[in-house]
Amino acid sequence: MSFRALSTILAATLTVAAAAPPNAAMGRAAIDRALANPARAKDRQQDARRHPAELVALAHPARGQRVLDLIPGGGYWTRIFSGIVGPTGHVYAVWPTA
Repeated sequence: MSFRALSTILAATLTVAAAAPPNAAMGRAAIDRALANPARAKDRQQDARRHPAELVALAHPARGQRVLDLIPGGGYWTRIFSGIVGPTGHVYAVWPTA
């Protein structure tokens, strides 16, 4: 597995929980709302390849949590996680330095 592929998976699954994980129905509704956000219009063409709903569901993100997006690239995952954690949460998009 390439470093880029691994970083994409980590970005989608690595969260720092600030609250208990939500129940599955609440989590899925938040993911669906984040994916339907009009600000993601140009990202949707990548959704079939990246499977964001399935990958994000593994992390159980919820409103108010803090999420680490490691090597965020163009912000694809950052926009999704931001929509889920909302204004009371925080997404840290980090590019490590050499």
